[in-house]
Amino acid sequence: MISGYFCSMNIAVHIDADALPTSFLWQHIQWLSSKEPQHQFLIFHSSKMILPSSLLSNCKSIPVRPSFKNSLLLHFWYQFKLPVLLKKEKAAIFISEYAICSSRTTVPQILAIRNSFFNDDKNAPKAIYQKYQKKNFLKFIQLSNSIIAVSEWVALQINKAYPEARQKVSVIAPLLQPAFVPMLWEQRDSVLNLYSNDIEYFYCYHNSDTHPYMLLLLKAFSLFKKRMKSSLQLVVLQSIKEEPVKDFHLYKYRKDVHLHSGGDMAIEAAIAGGAFAGIFLQPDVLSDLGPMHCIKAGAVPIVPNKEQNNQLLGEAAVYVEEGQQALADAMMQLYKNEDVKNGYLQAGVEWAKWNNNETKSLLLAETISSVINN
Repeated sequence: MISGYFCSMNIAVHIDADALPTSFLWQHIQWLSSKEPQHQFLIFHSSKMILPSSLLSNCKSIPVRPSFKNSLLLHFWYQFKLPVLLKKEKAAIFISEYAICSSRTTVPQILAIRNSFFNDDKNAPKAIYQKYQKKNFLKFIQLSNSIIAVSEWVALQINKAYPEARQKVSVIAPLLQPAFVPMLWEQRDSVLNLYSNDIEYFYCYHNSDTHPYMLLLLKAFSLFKKRMKSSLQLVVLQSIKEEPVKDFHLYKYRKDVHLHSGGDMAIEAAIAGGAFAGIFLQPDVLSDLGPMHCIKAGAVPIVPNKEQNNQLLGEAAVYVEEGQQALADAMMQLYKNEDVKNGYLQAGVEWAKWNNNETKSLLLAETISSVINN
């Protein structure tokens, strides 16, 4: 797949994610490393993140220290530490999803730009870097050999704001986990029994990115329960120890909310496949792939009404404006009208047909080959 070298080469990547499933590069590199065993993949990552013990033998974990607590540390690592590391590891190419290039290395560089770069979400944990990234982005474009946009919307934003980058941009979508598939009815009964007391449920994720939206979600869930007199439950997949909201034990519908640990892909896929619908309130649906996995698992996602979300998910998702009432109305719409829900589900079946991991991974391999050969 990756041509240009007769023997093996070292491909270095820097993943930017609080959890591995949320990283664009991690998913692609795991796929590529299994298909390209002759190459070595050097994975730079946060020292707080532990890579799985099942890491393939041609993948090397390299924790980044110190942690990036501000843009100064980020700049220092890229401009001074990274060039030394790339030389030491004999890297043939470097791919980053931090939207930053180093000016002190001769190693070809590829930028992977995610939706969050253009979202200006002040609640996002990485917002402290964005001012630095955007201030210097034109220089990073000039230093880069190629730019990967993770969606057509990102490519459009780059081309509008930085027309000089147009010839460097290619669109490569994130890979989706193969565990997320539609569930048989008999399997669904088992999931309901395990995770929601045999009652249908909405589900959501609670992590550092979604925590700012949990109060709104619980208020909307209260409105839904009060208006519909429904027994529907809420399943929350947690990846942080913090409770969803302060004094959560006092929440009126606490007994209808089930907290389960996230991180196990098989469990997350089962919960998605057994769900009545999923709720994802982050502005960017690509930030954790939750809505995409929701559709792939045969459920309906509820997401913010944003241009990039509409463009990516089409008619397979319910779009809501800000506020608890709008979210509650969307939940009620799905609950009251089975025909409406089935319309979204059918659109999801059509949407899922073009999400082919093999094709998307091949595009990344071709991008790497193009840079290496030039």
